[in-house]
Amino acid sequence: MIGVGLIGLGIMGHRMLAALREHGGFQVVAGFDPAAGEVPGVARVPDVDALLALPEVELVYIASPPAAHGAQLLAALAAGKAVFCEKPLTADPVEAQQLAEATGQARAAVNFPFATAEVTQRLAALVASGALGADLSAHLRLRFAAWPRPWQAGASAWLAAPQEGGFLREVGSHFLFLAHRLFGPGRVLSATVVRDAQGMEVQVEATLRFGETSLTVDAAIGGSLADDNRFDVVGSAGAAGIADWYRFVRDGVVEDRRPALTSQVAALVDLVDGTKPHPLARVEEAAAVAALVETILAH
Repeated sequence: MIGVGLIGLGIMGHRMLAALREHGGFQVVAGFDPAAGEVPGVARVPDVDALLALPEVELVYIASPPAAHGAQLLAALAAGKAVFCEKPLTADPVEAQQLAEATGQARAAVNFPFATAEVTQRLAALVASGALGADLSAHLRLRFAAWPRPWQAGASAWLAAPQEGGFLREVGSHFLFLAHRLFGPGRVLSATVVRDAQGMEVQVEATLRFGETSLTVDAAIGGSLADDNRFDVVGSAGAAGIADWYRFVRDGVVEDRRPALTSQVAALVDLVDGTKPHPLARVEEAAAVAALVETILAH
């Protein structure tokens, strides 16, 4: 059994706790959260240092607000732990680059589920094989009835603030990571951001280039669905993509949803081992995504 310490016992912490228990190969040793209530079956410690001092903790899962990620990630690595950190890695592009350089080949990864999702593997196979033809382009459409989404109410203090929150960091980053995995490193060509009175983005239009493939982003608060997303890759011989996070789409046919959290957790075994390759998002990749997000938001 792999001993796990949780930093952050909010929505994402609870989801990860359930997935770890379902896997059966992990034992949650302790958790720390200055705000959350008691969590059945999870011993509470007074602070992060106390959690990192526990010898039975081999893996630390970080689900705190983004501003705390960098320091907690480095502290956990310094304590000899493997680390799985929530995204965004940070809202500071300078810190993102520093973290990428500081972690190197350390046992650290970031929770972008598209890294292990079946839909990603299928889409990547089509792209790599040339089955979609030449002159590929990608298109991302995001819509939210409101932000934060209703189920995120417990984290609205930072999700609804422009310093760390917003839908581009929280949701758009997943699809920028996906484009990075499919086509290679990206750069921002143009961006337009419309904000509300508090400075939060309400509409984003952007064009990026990943390798030889352009990506257009059309994201906004509006519509009737809490979370409506679609990522399409179009080529001269066909189209394929992903809808509603994990529904594979090929030439207009939308398949059933196949979530990826289970495969993320399974890959953690190899992350902790440290001697085997794993498909999880590296800190370097998460830093590159953070840089793209913050470049767009700087407009």
